[in-house]
Amino acid sequence: MICPNCSHDQVVGNYCSGCGNYLLRHQREAVKESVIATSIPSVAAKDHLASLKNYARQYSSYFIRQLKSPSHAFSKGEGDYSNAVVSILLFVALFCISIYLFTINQHWSNPPSFLSSFTEMYFVTIILVVIAVLSIFFINTIFGPQHSFKSIISFYGGQLPILLIGATLSLILMFLKSFSFGNGILTICLILAILFIPLYIISAILTSKQESFEPLYGFLLYIVLFFMLMLMITMMIGNLTINSYVQNLTYLLK
Repeated sequence: MICPNCSHDQVVGNYCSGCGNYLLRHQREAVKESVIATSIPSVAAKDHLASLKNYARQYSSYFIRQLKSPSHAFSKGEGDYSNAVVSILLFVALFCISIYLFTINQHWSNPPSFLSSFTEMYFVTIILVVIAVLSIFFINTIFGPQHSFKSIISFYGGQLPILLIGATLSLILMFLKSFSFGNGILTICLILAILFIPLYIISAILTSKQESFEPLYGFLLYIVLFFMLMLMITMMIGNLTINSYVQNLTYLLK
């Protein structure tokens, strides 16, 4: 053992023959520090796992609440923002995985790679959702009670639990090679996500104001804004990505 006081190499004995230092004390301290150092990552991992479990329980409660009463989102405002974002991201992920499974069935001889195909579809689908939310926000700002952008996201995400169930069911059917039923459910989910749910939110927002803007005109304005923003985004990011995405949707809608 090397004495930490004088660096003498002590072969036997509990005391250093060079300086008389008690060696076992330093050995115990070194072992104690080693145990503490190895236990810190374990404690941190347990804390992280516990926080994930707590959030999973919280999101489960949110999911069940919104599934039972989607309109409850309008009374919460920004309070459910983080849960709404998680719902949006989960829906888009499930939707894109289902589209990929359907796509490789159409291209069975030369299927595209999962990572590149999923990334491309996820990016474009998120853009569609952002365009829908931005259109709602614009109509809300000009003609509605001027809710914050986070509130609009909360309103939108609060309507998605039923679509999450639909997208999950579609994914299961795609795995089971039941492409016709999976295709039909996924198509309904897409139409609801970018058309009917935004129109429902616009109607709820506009009618909540005493001197409200006519909801019918709000619907028409949403459709115009959506396609205008979609055209602008297409021009910015290029036609190639959009064309590939539209081609996949075309297969889906057949």
